[in-house]
Amino acid sequence: MKGPSGYLAMETSRILHVEDDAIDADWFARVVERMASERTPRGSLEIIHCKRLGEALECLRFATVSVIVLDVCLPDATPAQAVAQVKSAAPGIPVIVLSGRSYAEMCGAGLARELYGFVSKSDASPVFLGEVLRNTLDLSQAQAQLRSVIHRSADGMVVIDANGVVRFANPAAAEMFGRSLDELRGQPFGAPVVTGDSAEVQVGLDRIAEMRVVDIDWEGRPARLASLRDVTERRRAEAALRTSEERLRAMSDSAPDAMVTFDARGHIVGWNPAAERIFGHPTPAALGLTVRALVAGADDRQRFQLASARAAVTTFGGGEPATLVLRGLRGDSRDFPMEVQLAHWQAADGAFTTAFFRDITEREQLELKLASTQKMDAMGRLAGGVAHDFNNLLTAILGHTEMMLQELPEPSSLREHVADVREAGLRAAQLTHQLLAFSRRQPTSPRPLDLGQTVSGMQRMLQHIIGEDITIEAACMPDLWAVRADPSQIEQVILNLVVNAKDAMPHGGTLRIELTNVELDSAAVAAFPNAEPGSFVRLSVIDHGCGMDRATQARIFEPFFTTKPEGHGTGLGLATVYGIVEQSRGHIEVESELGRGTSFRVYLPRIREAGVEPSPAAPVREDVGGSETVLLVEDDEVVRRVARQGLEAHGYRVLACESAGEALERMASESAPIDLLITDVVMPEMNGCDLATLVSKRQPGIRVLFISGYTGEAMLRYGVVDQSAAFLAKPFGPLTLVRRARELLDARVELVATRPREERD
Repeated sequence: MKGPSGYLAMETSRILHVEDDAIDADWFARVVERMASERTPRGSLEIIHCKRLGEALECLRFATVSVIVLDVCLPDATPAQAVAQVKSAAPGIPVIVLSGRSYAEMCGAGLARELYGFVSKSDASPVFLGEVLRNTLDLSQAQAQLRSVIHRSADGMVVIDANGVVRFANPAAAEMFGRSLDELRGQPFGAPVVTGDSAEVQVGLDRIAEMRVVDIDWEGRPARLASLRDVTERRRAEAALRTSEERLRAMSDSAPDAMVTFDARGHIVGWNPAAERIFGHPTPAALGLTVRALVAGADDRQRFQLASARAAVTTFGGGEPATLVLRGLRGDSRDFPMEVQLAHWQAADGAFTTAFFRDITEREQLELKLASTQKMDAMGRLAGGVAHDFNNLLTAILGHTEMMLQELPEPSSLREHVADVREAGLRAAQLTHQLLAFSRRQPTSPRPLDLGQTVSGMQRMLQHIIGEDITIEAACMPDLWAVRADPSQIEQVILNLVVNAKDAMPHGGTLRIELTNVELDSAAVAAFPNAEPGSFVRLSVIDHGCGMDRATQARIFEPFFTTKPEGHGTGLGLATVYGIVEQSRGHIEVESELGRGTSFRVYLPRIREAGVEPSPAAPVREDVGGSETVLLVEDDEVVRRVARQGLEAHGYRVLACESAGEALERMASESAPIDLLITDVVMPEMNGCDLATLVSKRQPGIRVLFISGYTGEAMLRYGVVDQSAAFLAKPFGPLTLVRRARELLDARVELVATRPREERD
């Protein structure tokens, strides 16, 4: 056999024998040699023989041993010193005393409880000693396997003895406690440890962990294994979007991951309580099953098998275990998404793979909702851009048809054709208005609003629209909170939802409108990306119609999506609702089931300020003509021409310019003051707000009218402060433009144009 300096393969078990008597050492070597011949399938044995305690302690510094056999009667140490120093040098290694002293003497010296076993030389037979060694080696190997699984776990793992003292901890636990592994061992755990309980405990100075405790055998004695999952970040992030199971309020009582152990044939031999909860198989029924019972689909099972094979290489190669996402299979045949990590380990009786399964169903749902929101935002930006360009075209169409109608005699067949073109243009303008509503870019006039009064005022009109075969029931909570929104937009939301409900009940029924005050906490707003907890007024529109399947519900807010036959509806009704609700800083959700009906729920944030009376409208002058000088800046040639012709037709002197630079040059060349600046907001080189700032510096007090196919959102982005006083949304007719210009010139309203936000900051 090899000496203390020899090197042995991993399957070799080392026995450190500390004995100063050569005859006893030789007898022990023969016993081990005989046992090794019987142990061949489990691996070979090696004896490291030391005559003195000091020699043994030096050997333990460099060699890894499985069992220590110690004679306590040594020339260089007392029995107590020998036991204490060996235990300190090799913590966790079983120590068997093979001594000429009696067990009663060992107990009297207080040493028996420190040992794994005791064999008296006078009573020892080769068979008995071999059996003791065999059992001790098996325990050592099992202990090493458990240490391997615990060491690789991403959760903190702590072994606690019956006195509440930490005997072993893995690196994850040391990181949680903010201590080294050596500092943790031998210290009181500091928290109640009850088998089977799941509780939250404080670890370290500022960490919180979810703890589950199981009973284990550790170094031959009963102990408890505490599994610690750090939930500190989950507790801190409860108000934010839940992107993982630890952060979901719905999983506040979640347990650690399922831990399932497979043998070399792929059969389940280990099954913890979390696995029973996740997969739905009782432990007795689960043992002996294969991965086919846990993973859905042949492809995913093949990926699992390949990952399991790679895990063995990863384990012995020192790399990190791979993580993969598969479809899990519950006992009731329902599949679900799960995250899997695999750890491979070797035991005396074969190779094993332990899989850690995590149910990620709720995380996947949140990711799908986030992807849906991003898609809706992208479609909104596209719809807003299309509406902007289309508004320029409609401004030209409506402007020219309006001027042609003023000049054509009546009656006239040509006049009828032009009127038809104008009517088509007006209908197209309504479509762009709906697109802007979906993209959250149409102009708004928000004010404090009582939704109860709004619904009450609309009820008769709604009943007329949906017909007599549908009954409207309205329920309003007393002391309903106020919200801030545009009344006309909210009426459009209610109208669109009611019409949608009507279409879902072709044979009549009951439609219910409910208004309720609600408080949404972190868990409740998790379904709405970028939402914050708070007080809301909930508007519910409930029907008992045909309902919708999940595929339809996933697309109902997309523009131009409709389930109606071709030629019926534009597909913009619910898209408009979505845009208005989002623009009002609210949220909307839908719940539906085929054959059971649909519920739309709109949440609008509560305001606590007093109601504001609407400002009285300024009187409109009947004579809109004038002779003032107007500086018109518009980069679209057709729109610029229509606006110029409309203004000039009413007597105004118009300086029409294509760009801001041309306008500044034209202004510099004019000797007479300019009375009104009409400018597009979004233009190349310089936007309309910056132009208004420069013009106002050159001519303080000048009136400014902004025009744009983009509306509210763009005005704020480019720095316009008071949109309601001097803003005109495209498309518009020449007469509308002239009237707005006349109002500004008569009222002498000055719109202060500021620099963009980034410049003001």
